[in-house]
Amino acid sequence: MNPQEVYIHHIATVVPEKFYTQEFSLAFLLKLMGSTPRKREFLTKLYQDSAIHKRHTVITDYDKDPSEYQFYPKNPAMLPEPSSEARNEIFIREANRLSAAAAAKLLDELPGFDKERITHLITVTCTGFSAPGFDLHIVKELNLSPDINRYHLGFMGCFAAFPAMKLARDICLAHPDAKVLVINTELCTLHFQQKFNLEIVVSNALFADGVSAALISADIEDSRGPRIILRDFYSRYLANSADKMAWSLGQHGFDMRLSAYVPGLINENIVP
Repeated sequence: MNPQEVYIHHIATVVPEKFYTQEFSLAFLLKLMGSTPRKREFLTKLYQDSAIHKRHTVITDYDKDPSEYQFYPKNPAMLPEPSSEARNEIFIREANRLSAAAAAKLLDELPGFDKERITHLITVTCTGFSAPGFDLHIVKELNLSPDINRYHLGFMGCFAAFPAMKLARDICLAHPDAKVLVINTELCTLHFQQKFNLEIVVSNALFADGVSAALISADIEDSRGPRIILRDFYSRYLANSADKMAWSLGQHGFDMRLSAYVPGLINENIVP
């Protein structure tokens, strides 16, 4: 063991069973929100230029008849929009299920590793919350040690996996025998909203649902095959940048501000 080297031994991912192609999503949004030529032009360019083929979601209503909707009101307009409480109830259930499945898949793909050796659990999300959280569900579902150290990183946005890995590395450097399980769980499609402004429409088009699980430790013998060495991290806050990307809790889920978009993807002349 080299206490100066910390490794990502393996990464496993899990997504919800249901998915929709980006082509289907565009056709659906054009019917739902394409009320003017400018809006239709904007949506078409955004979805066709996204370089996304399909996205997985915990919501299964979109290709059903409105009479069969389970999450949205049973009408073609899907109005009134579900409350934040209704969205978070699904987050709690699905975050528990999918995060435990990702952790179990990780351990299945590391047959020589004993799960009883896991000493720390770090969970990450910015798309829901509960207390106790899905971290406790993972411990109970996988029968991990009741003495495990649990940490949760909430609402740090898209880059949250990086501080999670840095925290795992710092733990392993301070405690060379530590075995850290890191779970990232994001269920972004729960927060779909029909507000036609730049930030929300772009986030509707890009983000989806999925979970990753990783094992991190300073012991090279915890896995076989290739590993990723975690060496250095760097983070810096830029002045006057707080409004560039943020989440805020509204009546109907999280409102996302995404001011920094890819140049060329959006022509400001067609923004509604």
